Amino acid sequence: MRIYQIAIVAVAVSMSAVPAFATSLTGSYSISEHYTSSQGGPSITYNLSDPFNINLSTGTPTSAMNFFTASPRSTCFGSGCSNHIETDLLTVTFSNLSILGVTIPTFTQTATFTAKYTGSELSCAVGDGRSPTSGETDCVVWTGASNTFDGSITLFKALGALNPALAGQSLEIFLYNATDWNITPKIAFELVSNQVQVPEPATFGLMGAGLAALALLRRRSKAPMRGRWPLGASLVSCPSRM
Repeated sequence: MRIYQIAIVAVAVSMSAVPAFATSLTGSYSISEHYTSSQGGPSITYNLSDPFNINLSTGTPTSAMNFFTASPRSTCFGSGCSNHIETDLLTVTFSNLSILGVTIPTFTQTATFTAKYTGSELSCAVGDGRSPTSGETDCVVWTGASNTFDGSITLFKALGALNPALAGQSLEIFLYNATDWNITPKIAFELVSNQVQVPEPATFGLMGAGLAALALLRRRSKAPMRGRWPLGASLVSCPSRM
């Protein structure tokens, strides 16, 4: 029984011996508004360092980090204001993103900022547990995400398109909607690898030993019993010949 357990463990360990590796992601970002704060749009404060340097481990997303804070003006005014609701388009530009020796071309992602200064709660804020049911409510909703407080989107950047040696690997960026009056959307990153890992020689040896032990146990279990009575068998007397 003990040999059987050791064999099972050896095979399991060898199959799970796919090494994960860590690397760093560096880059910069900027945020622009269709209506600046002087035109009635929100004031923007950067929370994520710019430029940033983030450690990534393959297959493990980072924790959600504060990205930026959008603070509405004290009153609704300007071209983006209508019926006590301020609407603005935010554009985030990611540039100089570098990982595993490749640089991802500059790309953008947009979000809609909506601030309601009076009346019923915005639909995008319903259920968040923070916004009042009436009065001042606002939301940041990313383009492509559901119009809810917990909506999100994932940006996918294939690294194999930049370097064939990185085929099967990609960078994923998670952007989360946000609500509350001074709102702070969050961001997270993950390095994803779909490459087929080639086991190391030691791993092959461990797997081979485990499979050999299992084969030996299987042969023993099938071997015929000679010169022994099976457990639980009863002795039957045979009549003697006269």
